[in-house]
Amino acid sequence: MLDIHTHILPAMDDGARDSAQALSMLEQLAEQGMTSVALTPHFYTQEESAAQFLERRRRSVAMLRPLLHAGCPEVLLGAEVYLTRYLLANEELSDLCIGHSCYMLVELPMRDSLSNEMLELLKVLIYEREIIPVLAHVERYRDFLSRTDIVGFLTAAGCQFQSDADALLGLLGGRTIHMMQTHGVYYLGSDCHGTDRPPRMGEAMAALLHKSPQLHEKIQRHAQRMLTAAGEGQMRETCASQP
Repeated sequence: MLDIHTHILPAMDDGARDSAQALSMLEQLAEQGMTSVALTPHFYTQEESAAQFLERRRRSVAMLRPLLHAGCPEVLLGAEVYLTRYLLANEELSDLCIGHSCYMLVELPMRDSLSNEMLELLKVLIYEREIIPVLAHVERYRDFLSRTDIVGFLTAAGCQFQSDADALLGLLGGRTIHMMQTHGVYYLGSDCHGTDRPPRMGEAMAALLHKSPQLHEKIQRHAQRMLTAAGEGQMRETCASQP
């Protein structure tokens, strides 16, 4: 099973503060049955270039690398990419995708509705850059619940969707279940950030199995499809060998 959305890489963003905390989070996810984990630190495209972000990520990986052991889940490098027009100023975007895949975890601006600019940027990612956007924590956005026309457009274009484990387990649980049922290709992620927001994937997957075995199977099937595309088993070696 894959946790698609984490903030584990140390000293990258508002997630793990150091390598020890990062290792603890990986070990917690292993105990919760996660065999693979995508490392997706925030990349705020209006604040730095992709090259600058990737250099910071390389240094963070080098901090974590010596602590990885056989009990850790496989790790896939990626990013949670904040969608702005500045993203498209970067020529090469594949290193921001999860593992060796074309799946990119994308965070949208927190607005009451999706702007035409955001929709156009998503279309450019899909049709010109050949990237599949996976829209992060969509349960937070009102449009993804009420605007079936927008959801239909994005699904037809190739967008996929992710919800947070905490949302499924909390007040947004009903909304999250509804969106999983209606929004096409869907993933679950912990969106863990450290001590204050620890990973709860095991608890969330157990709750999902209880509520809907069909949705539980759907989430597992889609996660496996992403792992196949990302090259599971290759990134652990890649991560551990980075200078």
